[in-house]
Amino acid sequence: MKKFLFISSIAIILVVSWCSKIDQNQDVEKWETLSNNVSQTELYESKEGFEVYFPKSWDYRENVGGVYNVIFVSQPKNKNPLSAGMVSFHIYKFPWNHAPSGGDISLDAVYASTRSGIEKDYKILREEDIKIDWVPAKKIIFQGVDNGEADKMQEIIFIKNRVSYTIIYTSILDYFDEFYKEAESIITSFKSE
Repeated sequence: MKKFLFISSIAIILVVSWCSKIDQNQDVEKWETLSNNVSQTELYESKEGFEVYFPKSWDYRENVGGVYNVIFVSQPKNKNPLSAGMVSFHIYKFPWNHAPSGGDISLDAVYASTRSGIEKDYKILREEDIKIDWVPAKKIIFQGVDNGEADKMQEIIFIKNRVSYTIIYTSILDYFDEFYKEAESIITSFKSE
């Protein structure tokens, strides 16, 4: 029986390490592909200690709305400014004023709070657990109407080194899929200290 448990334990460890290696290799390949394609991308290096590659056809703005963020915006289609894709990175440093005294906020707690706010006004289409820069993250895709326009959005939340990151990709509904691949390439290229 002990021999069976020992062999089973080793088999489980090998399977888990093999599966995690597959995810890591896929992440590395995505990042290397994007970062090596310098003729079509630019490197953005944040003062907050992260970097991403973004398509040269996109523009960016920093610190919009008084909090630290950077927003990448695609070129609009048909000269309609509402037909652009937008990826924004929002940075929140701990401790937060609503964190338990002396404690941290968990990814699950931040996600539950975010999800609660989303489901009040939007229809949730999909949720999944992913990894960004080697750390667990939560992704939620949702749609609704904002200022009279049908929007579709993806929000990714993760915590790394006591910093909470929220990455939001948004576009009007008709253009969400068109910009999705470029938006994902920006998001998956994220690296931090």
